Amino acid sequence: MGETLPLFQPSFNKALQVEARPERLSADAGVLLQREALERTGLIEWLTQHLQDPRDPLRVWHPLRTLLRPGNAGPASQAAAWIPKLVEYLRTHVAHQVRVRLDAGFADAATLAALDAHGIGYIARLPRNPALERRFEPHRYRRGRPAKREREWTDEFVHQAGTWEWPRRVVMVIRERPGELFRDAFYLVTNIQGSQRFIRRHYQQRGEAEARFGEYKDVMGESLPCTHRGRATQEQAFARSQALLTLRALAYELLHVLRDSLERGTAEGWSLRRLREQVLKSAVRVLRHARQLQVILERRAASHWRALLRRLPTMQPAPG
Repeated sequence: MGETLPLFQPSFNKALQVEARPERLSADAGVLLQREALERTGLIEWLTQHLQDPRDPLRVWHPLRTLLRPGNAGPASQAAAWIPKLVEYLRTHVAHQVRVRLDAGFADAATLAALDAHGIGYIARLPRNPALERRFEPHRYRRGRPAKREREWTDEFVHQAGTWEWPRRVVMVIRERPGELFRDAFYLVTNIQGSQRFIRRHYQQRGEAEARFGEYKDVMGESLPCTHRGRATQEQAFARSQALLTLRALAYELLHVLRDSLERGTAEGWSLRRLREQVLKSAVRVLRHARQLQVILERRAASHWRALLRRLPTMQPAPG
């Protein structure tokens, strides 16, 4: 059973005694929630049917971290080639209508021309340059009294950059902030037919999507085996990357199921980091009696657990 060891008695209060006991404690109580989500969603059964490892267990190289390192190619590298392929896949398997939102790093002439050639609707932010700034110059200075709150409006024009083969529609989004003499602006190039307001709002929805990507990179990691280093063929290295990325995507979806259930149960917004720190990283005391385990959860997290479990869905993933 172990021994109780007295550590010390504080001098400021003789009624307080500090001891060390062989208690079963854990700060990772959230593993129970994750396992419950796995069971209710049917992911375990789905993985059992689809995951196969054809390698000889006696010849597997276990320390995968020797293969894991960040790549050195920028995210916009060869975007003109892979974005149309990705859109084609999404149109076939996900949705008939697919639009692309791009930040300034992807708005090069080759990428825009490829999207136009494949009939892909896009809204891309343009980097600042003297030609665009001249268009903004008449709007730069605030006139009259300062605004009491931030204002935003749009203007549009046709613009042809030096590397473009033809002119394109550009929507200029102008911002005025309280207490600032000068206004600010950014520029969106698009081939989508729609009002200026639609173009602006549709592009600004990138914020939520980027926040989700940021969560994935922050919580799940982003490094993949990107080289075989002589120990495997290129096909094997790509297969490892695909398997690792798929498992991480499934893990992210599992956390998102928990987050979504908690948001609906508490009517609050929850980030994955907050979910991990306040719910999954809950402290518990584990008591063992005969063939049963009793888990005693800290009271602070009990209300969150109750709200989450009340909304946690029970479903089966689609086959395939």
